[in-house]
Amino acid sequence: MENKNWSIVILVATLVIGGLGGYSYGKYESNREETVITMKQGDITSEEIYSNIKETASMKQQVTAMIIDKLAEAEYGKKVTDPMVQEAFDKTKQQYGDEFPAILAQNGLTEEGLRKEVRSELVLQELLKAQVTITEKEEQEAWKDFYPTVEAQVIQVNTKEDAEKVDAQVKEKKDFTSLVQEFSTNEVTKAADGKLSFNSGTTELPTSVAAEAFKLKDGETSGILSGRLLTNTGYQEEYYVIKMIKNADRGEEWTKHKEALDELIRTTQIQDPVFRSEVLSSELKKADIQIKEPAWTHLLDAYTKKGTETSETDAEK
Repeated sequence: MENKNWSIVILVATLVIGGLGGYSYGKYESNREETVITMKQGDITSEEIYSNIKETASMKQQVTAMIIDKLAEAEYGKKVTDPMVQEAFDKTKQQYGDEFPAILAQNGLTEEGLRKEVRSELVLQELLKAQVTITEKEEQEAWKDFYPTVEAQVIQVNTKEDAEKVDAQVKEKKDFTSLVQEFSTNEVTKAADGKLSFNSGTTELPTSVAAEAFKLKDGETSGILSGRLLTNTGYQEEYYVIKMIKNADRGEEWTKHKEALDELIRTTQIQDPVFRSEVLSSELKKADIQIKEPAWTHLLDAYTKKGTETSETDAEK
């Protein structure tokens, strides 16, 4: 199974949607003739903009996302705090490093806009987690590949050549923290001198790399490790040199790790597109949503009509 760096990157048409977001249908109806753009060739009204965009796929996706966001926020919004949002935001920002301003600009987002999108995703995750039911059979199955949380220093580089340079200097007993700062391309771990806590469910290292790291003793350093990871530019081969700080004892009794096992199962479940779609379908039906715009009559059919195959991935972007 491929792993991926945790991040939240959402593409939104913020200019138009930002204008619609604060209106109920009735309020918007009463302002449709408002002139929003003036020019020598003729003014442009809200009505003209609305008529041109209401049937576009991007508009329908965004309106669907707004409905889902409002539904989730009403019941689970209190579970997501400002510090949680800030932590996720900071991690995303660190991940993109110097490219972060350009990424925001490309997607028509400001930092505040991204914070709102981060919050929406975190609230949705709370809704999904509440619907996960975990059985003992699932816990025992997860136990087969489980390894508890360890702490290590990680140097991640993009090329084998750089990995060989790092490995050579490690063998010469160069200071590992200094090597992190000199070579590592992972801005998140680099900011923490390479320190990373992870278990067998990590998405921050390829599965094969984590498995090799778990074999290290405290203070021991790996050779060159490699694996495919989903980065900002797609799947690519990444190279690692890892120094174990504090390994862990897995033990023989899975019940001692029940909490961690449940969290791994829960995290895996809420990432499953089928599960997400089924949960949203159930929640949307219970919400008794009435859509008054004729162009959006079938907006939620993919979720609310039985037998319709769907993925909510596009709707959440």
